[in-house]
Amino acid sequence: MYRSIFILFFLVFLCANQALAGVVSLADVQGWQAGPADFLHYRSTYGRAFYIMRVYQRDGARVQLFLAGGAEGEKFQHLLSGRLEVETKDYFLKYFQDGNYRLLISHSRPEKKGFMAVFLNEKPVIILFARYQGLSAEEIRTWLKHFDWDQLKQEALAELKD
Repeated sequence: MYRSIFILFFLVFLCANQALAGVVSLADVQGWQAGPADFLHYRSTYGRAFYIMRVYQRDGARVQLFLAGGAEGEKFQHLLSGRLEVETKDYFLKYFQDGNYRLLISHSRPEKKGFMAVFLNEKPVIILFARYQGLSAEEIRTWLKHFDWDQLKQEALAELKD
């Protein structure tokens, strides 16, 4: 009996998460190998939340891409907020604007790695976050343009709607 209940709950959880993968998704990028998307979707007393993570690889370069919304987006925002801009010969961390979106990049020039965050929405928080290696700062910015930020924002807002 308990086993049947456990299996039922597991299937409901699995179906709920599969439904999320159809609403909000991280697309393939031409010329890159992409692994399957990992995702988490839940509802709490604070509202709905989700994140999707997918890894892309090509010629020694690797990008771990997250799309996070609701409480999961707030976790990213908390980690990223309040950072001071820095620039040295080997490293920089800076904010900049790209169209309607604020971005934050942290990049190590010698190692060709870092992270870039695209703040898609403030309330509810929606963040596109890329941790990368084997790419220059300009290459990761160009690579992230493969994703339609406006569409990701709209899909994420629809997913977070009660």
